[in-house]
Amino acid sequence: MNYKDIWVVAETQNGFLLPQTLELMNKGKELACSIAQNLCVVLIGEENKENEELLRKYDADTIISIEHREYKHYETKNYRNILGVLIEKYKPLVVMISASNNGRTLGARLSARKNLGLIAGCCDMAFKEDKKTLVCLVPISDGNRISNIVCKTLPQLVTVENGIFMRIRPTEKKSDHIIRENIAPSEEIKATLHKVIGEVTNSKKNLETAEIVVGIGMGIQNKQNLPLIEEFAKEIGAAVGVSKPLVDEGWVSETFQVGINGKKVAPDIYFAIGISGSLNHIIGMEKSKLIIAINDRATAPIFQYADYGIVGDLFEIIPMLQQEFKKIKK
Repeated sequence: MNYKDIWVVAETQNGFLLPQTLELMNKGKELACSIAQNLCVVLIGEENKENEELLRKYDADTIISIEHREYKHYETKNYRNILGVLIEKYKPLVVMISASNNGRTLGARLSARKNLGLIAGCCDMAFKEDKKTLVCLVPISDGNRISNIVCKTLPQLVTVENGIFMRIRPTEKKSDHIIRENIAPSEEIKATLHKVIGEVTNSKKNLETAEIVVGIGMGIQNKQNLPLIEEFAKEIGAAVGVSKPLVDEGWVSETFQVGINGKKVAPDIYFAIGISGSLNHIIGMEKSKLIIAINDRATAPIFQYADYGIVGDLFEIIPMLQQEFKKIKK
């Protein structure tokens, strides 16, 4: 069988495209170009017109759009069923899914239903010289090592960590190839779907989508010093992330961990405060547009990745920076 093209499964929330979709499209376009294939985005929702128009601006060669009132909210069974049907019909070479909570579940369920191998939690990927076999880089050993993994089934199914790749840029070229598929949920699936009775929003800044992130490392010395950095983050409108040792010590929940085995972030500005710069952490934030490091060791590895570095005592520097930001706000 002739399997072809790179597929990206778009992820939405409340009808809006999530940033990880654009990240996957950027890598997907790179992969597609490297083997002279097309990039296809699969869009599932209740009403897709606005998202179709948005995706057209990002150089997708093909958009497969599936609409139904039952698809307003994400439901694994629906997505698994839709993708199963589409895979049988179109035979994609690679299917890329975000390694979000929903994406991880979807990848596993689709893998089991279609008897496909699944490479989970990829941090990078490229084709072999045969232009068919995808080699994926996956963190192992608690994030301390990287392994090369290939999938022997087709399509090659992968989930990709968020925040690893830059988001694709809009282009003047607009895709006019939109395929609208009519795939309704089966009566069996409809009978088992969850009923959404309300939505709860989190007032805290989302670490993975924040424009500014303040990363905290063991340089803060103890848990009691966390409020100092958190107050600084609040002052500049930033989300807070931490390095793995803080989570290991039990000072902070793993929800805030940035690194290979934590969140992947790519903000406009990343403050690395008291962070030494281990590979585990660097892979989680190296795509940040601007990195500012503060560390009392001039030889700390973090300075090799920073655009700006401040060597000194963070307990003296942070209050000074906070005062300067207050002046700017006035």
